[in-house]
Amino acid sequence: MRVLLVGASGHVGRGVVPLLMSGLDLRLAALDTGEVAGLPVAQLDLRQPEKIAPFLEGVDAVINLAIQ
Repeated sequence: MRVLLVGASGHVGRGVVPLLMSGLDLRLAALDTGEVAGLPVAQLDLRQPEKIAPFLEGVDAVINLAIQ
């Protein structure tokens, strides 16, 4: 299952990603780019809805941990 986790670079996201890595195909996104648990984090601002659609392609579920 491919899952988009938004807010991956935040405090909660950094704690959750390692727990989900073994069973899911994770795609990570946050306001800040970088890496979490060795996975790349793509930049995504949920306040720009026109940029969200490409992140959802091929995704089965979304976990939103973003706080705005």
